Amino acid sequence: MEKRTEFHASVVTTNMKILKFTALPFVAIALAFSACQESTTSQFEEHLTNNDTEILQYLEDNNIKNDRLAKGLYIEKVVEVDTVGMSSDEKEKITLENNEKIGIFYKITSLSGTLAGENLDENGNLPTTVERISSSSSNIVPTAVARAIEEMKFVGDEVNIYAASYYGYNDSDWTLEAKDADDGKAHRVAPGQTILANVKVEARYSDDQLEEFEKTSIEKYIKDEKLDKYDVKELPTGERIVTIEKGTGERPKTSEYVAMTYAGTLLDGAKFDASAKENDEGVVEENPFVFILGAGQVIKGWDECISQMTVGDSSVLIIPSSQAYGGARDKDGNQNSRIGPYILPEIMRKDLMNKGDITKLPPDAVLVFHVKFLGNRDDALKYRD
Repeated sequence: MEKRTEFHASVVTTNMKILKFTALPFVAIALAFSACQESTTSQFEEHLTNNDTEILQYLEDNNIKNDRLAKGLYIEKVVEVDTVGMSSDEKEKITLENNEKIGIFYKITSLSGTLAGENLDENGNLPTTVERISSSSSNIVPTAVARAIEEMKFVGDEVNIYAASYYGYNDSDWTLEAKDADDGKAHRVAPGQTILANVKVEARYSDDQLEEFEKTSIEKYIKDEKLDKYDVKELPTGERIVTIEKGTGERPKTSEYVAMTYAGTLLDGAKFDASAKENDEGVVEENPFVFILGAGQVIKGWDECISQMTVGDSSVLIIPSSQAYGGARDKDGNQNSRIGPYILPEIMRKDLMNKGDITKLPPDAVLVFHVKFLGNRDDALKYRD
């Protein structure tokens, strides 16, 4: 396995490390959040004090009315929804609760205006889904965004939060040139920089609404990727099977061995796993994945989709989060070992995933797999290591 910037929680022994039965490594993201522990208290305090002074000077120079949340953390309330005159039902609909999924728009820059990343509604984007939980146990990077969300009470509220690097990206050093960025803009996060994050709450989601939001995202992906020119089959559990090339073989039966090649991405194209692996000589080789269909050896979406395919099919499988890994916690409330934090901007998370610097998936991720069905039964066993 290639070296990654992360802490290994276990040794990955299966070929398809992202599908099941593997404890993916705890993410360090190359964001060096352990730097504070490695530094002395005096060094940390000195840096925090310097950041705090920089922020206070910026607020004074720009005559910005603000509230101090902590040393190095200040908030400016841009929009506060006026609930006077609302009925109790109307107010309840827009009142934010802890431990619920919400949709936000945001823009994150340095105090000097250098862009880290953004997702703005003016560009016709869908909101970014995050979970509103206490910032002390936040699973959002940067934590300043989690604190901003914690301070907002209603859908429609908007704030600017001014934060020291401790609440931002700490010692992360990341650059994405405009020519390499999907949005055609240059992105930069410098070590130890203060940040300004504009955050607006656009929506709150019930489970049904979140499911509908995922469906909208999937339909947008199919249209944007021009997959609607192929045969698209939607399963009752929400998966989509896009048949690119139809095979001539048979449909597999439950409990049979099947062999597949695959490449997995998120909806934004971030790569997280593939059957093609680099060998010791640096040559990329296909390593087909063999498993027993319907035995729970893979995510539910794979069992559902592959049972509907025929040998020889080349397809794109689009798996909603409920049929993949779901959120940060399982049904019993335990931490999901395959899921990492929400990383904002998403373009940063995508770049780090594509470089192999992080492997954990974001919460509630829709997964996309480009697959080739090689064989079943004895034909599948030919591909076993």
